Amino acid sequence: MAAASTLSLAGGLAPPRLWRRRQLLVAPLVAGALLVALFAVLGQADQITHLRGWNAAALLIAGMAALAASLRGAREATTDVDRNVRMTLGAAAFFYAFAQMSHLVEQVSGVSLSPVFDAIPLVGILTIVGACWWIVLRKRYPRAEQIAISLDSAVVFCTAGAASLVLLGTQIDHAGGSLALAYTVLFASSLGATVVLNLAITPRRGPSGWVAVVVGVLIIVLGSAWEAVAGSDSWAPYTVLQASGLLIAGFGCATWTAELDQSVQFRQMAARVRGWLPLAAVTVASALIVGGEVITSDQQDGIGLAADSLLAIVLLLCVVRQTMLLRERGRITNEAREAADRELALLEDLRASEQRFRSLVTNSSDVFLIVDANGSIAYQSPAIERVLGYPADDRLGHKILELAHPDDLVLVQAALAEIVATPGGQRTLELRARHADGSWRVLEATARNMHDDPVIGGIVVNYRDITERKALEEQLTHQAFHDSLTGLANRALFLDRVNHTLRRRGNHNSVSVLFMDLDDFKTINDSLGHVAGDVVLTQVSQRLRACLRPEDTVARLGGDEFAILLEEASFTDVGVIADRLLASLQQPFEAGSKQVHIGASMGVSFAGETSDADELLRNADVAMYTAKGRGKGRIEIFEASMHAAVVTRLELRADVEHALERGEFRIRYQPVYDLATGGLHSFEALLRWRHPVRGDVGPGEFIPLAEETGLIVPIGRWILEQTCIQAQAWREAGRPDLLASFNLSARQLREPNIVAWVADAL
Repeated sequence: MAAASTLSLAGGLAPPRLWRRRQLLVAPLVAGALLVALFAVLGQADQITHLRGWNAAALLIAGMAALAASLRGAREATTDVDRNVRMTLGAAAFFYAFAQMSHLVEQVSGVSLSPVFDAIPLVGILTIVGACWWIVLRKRYPRAEQIAISLDSAVVFCTAGAASLVLLGTQIDHAGGSLALAYTVLFASSLGATVVLNLAITPRRGPSGWVAVVVGVLIIVLGSAWEAVAGSDSWAPYTVLQASGLLIAGFGCATWTAELDQSVQFRQMAARVRGWLPLAAVTVASALIVGGEVITSDQQDGIGLAADSLLAIVLLLCVVRQTMLLRERGRITNEAREAADRELALLEDLRASEQRFRSLVTNSSDVFLIVDANGSIAYQSPAIERVLGYPADDRLGHKILELAHPDDLVLVQAALAEIVATPGGQRTLELRARHADGSWRVLEATARNMHDDPVIGGIVVNYRDITERKALEEQLTHQAFHDSLTGLANRALFLDRVNHTLRRRGNHNSVSVLFMDLDDFKTINDSLGHVAGDVVLTQVSQRLRACLRPEDTVARLGGDEFAILLEEASFTDVGVIADRLLASLQQPFEAGSKQVHIGASMGVSFAGETSDADELLRNADVAMYTAKGRGKGRIEIFEASMHAAVVTRLELRADVEHALERGEFRIRYQPVYDLATGGLHSFEALLRWRHPVRGDVGPGEFIPLAEETGLIVPIGRWILEQTCIQAQAWREAGRPDLLASFNLSARQLREPNIVAWVADAL
């Protein structure tokens, strides 16, 4: 403890890298001084007269120094493995020091101690060393590898012990030789096992650590062997060897680390040497077995029996190790066979996958190209013959731009430049390519930069023919924005163009919208049928287009309503164009074998600074309704005051549709007198409408609305029924001579069932 304290103090004052050197010098001196002082106090110093006692004292001091170094190294260890190994190796030094202490006590006291005191250090050192390396193996290798390394170490251990017994056993002829031989066997065996185990874990190389442990133990073996032969009663330098070995081993214990050496060559060399050592041990054991009788014939029976036992253990270990090797070889063979089977299966899968890929590429509707760094086609799939009509190898070596439409060259060149500049870049575009028959096909192409792929080394392009899809898209787009009957723009396209025109107009550019509705067009549908009406609408659209400029737009909004967009037309120009449009409709239209005349009413609106398309069209519509209300066949320019009148008219039109079912109509009977007699002749049924909000609405306001909507037919039938009921009531009241009359519109007279209705009412 005093030595440890002194070392701690010295280590604290010295730099970290110098403390180990100092403790190796200071510890023995301090320990020796303490022992001398102890013996002086006890008055027994003069008893240490035998040389063996002084040898034990020297080895005790060296053992204590090794123990102190190991404990100090364990305290400064940075990992659990290093700490545990240093502590266990220090424990081995403690047992050795314990053995020397017992020898010293025997010399001082003159009393022989029990042989147990000699056996305890041997067993302790053997147990501690085994535990030490088991700690390392447990952290480094799986269980099977731990067992294999342990068996190899045990083979070397037993062989080294047997060799020591055989070689030194005949030289022992003095007291104490057996114990020295036992230590020689122990340290020689431990040395062999230590070399195997250290080579297995391949720690760092250098003048410290495991190398110091091996060198120190080797020196101890030499000293112990010398002691076993020479004897401890005579002076010999073996004590110096043993003490030096202890100090060097202690230094190795203090600096030992499980950190792997980073040199691959060293680890490979260590693995080879570790593999040779068990084989060398088996060879030595075989030689010992063959020549054992000659060598050990003069040995004591106990030594010979121990040597034979160790050799028998070596043979047993070899059998076990060989069994494990065969099992391991079988496992490796099975794994290799399974790996080969997996590789074959993988190759089959790859071959099948390649075949599937080749089939997909060959039969795909897409064409695959590889374009090299010069823009030339390095590969193209056979599908090109189906898409563009060229044989699979016809375009190889040609520039990819040769197929592109002249108008698409700039687009394609820009896309290729962008892809080449971006590793892994991808771009999708549409272009036109020349077919082998000279026509142009629309392609959708996707190109990806794969120059970094050593297998590809270029740009991968795949494209498909979308000509039919493109045509269908254009057809659907045309249908979505054009009237299917006349081919004119529909409402959606018309509003889009109006908005576009309003956005790009300048400060001095005028924009106007004309809204035109055919007058009495329903008469044509009702009298001649809808087919004739469609023929007339087609002719109307043709005449309207003929009257307009190329930059103008005419649209059919639905039914018999048309709209015209005029760009950059002055107020005067708008009037001229509007008159020309109405004049074009004055000529009769051919409807089958008949000629029909039709007119139109038109409203005009001019765009203001904040106008939008919906507002312009709505204002033109209001102006058109105003024109119809003022006599039809007219052109009216929108004014703000028109809006209120039109709104009122539209509200009345909506209300009149429900007035009959709501019971809002009333019949007033106006008497008719005979001027000749002055008597009551008849009554005229007059229709009146009491609006729930507006009150009484005159016939001049709602009858035209009823005729426009066609409601005049059910309203007229209701008047007929009510008048007949009233006439019957007069008849029952005693006035059968009174007549009743009511008005029928031209729309009602065109109904084919008018006669049946009258008959039913009567």
